[in-house]
Amino acid sequence: ALWERTVLTTAVAIRAQLAAIDSIDEPFETALAALVALRAPDQAWFVISTEFLLHSLRTPGLEERVERHRAFFRQELQNGVEALMAAEGRRPPDGLDVETFTQVMIAGHLGCQHLTATSRTGRTAPDIDLARAMLRALVAGCPRVDAAVDLTQA
Repeated sequence: ALWERTVLTTAVAIRAQLAAIDSIDEPFETALAALVALRAPDQAWFVISTEFLLHSLRTPGLEERVERHRAFFRQELQNGVEALMAAEGRRPPDGLDVETFTQVMIAGHLGCQHLTATSRTGRTAPDIDLARAMLRALVAGCPRVDAAVDLTQA
């Protein structure tokens, strides 16, 4: 239930950012910053989600349920990334399609969670600066183009 609630809360936040696309300067970076603020990497969530994923891998039937939620989240995020890129006339970095770019974003966020949770500095507060820097780097890699962008092609 906790996992499901977290996925749904995040999906609602993505949709809210999309609803405000026309009223936001730099909607792509603004929306990603809002998402980072909502899902800031923190040690407690890292531990809970890691334990849950490990449990799901050992429990017949649970792995499929978790994967359905993960697929739902990936699709929601991908839909948001596509819309935000289109709103700014951006495209993914050369050689990547939106699906792969979305997975890179997720992997980057999970990496930030891991680094925050396993830091030897004793910090338990979210390291939101690292996550913001990671997303800024990803956004910077998405060039603006003048022509309409077909995001279905790599």
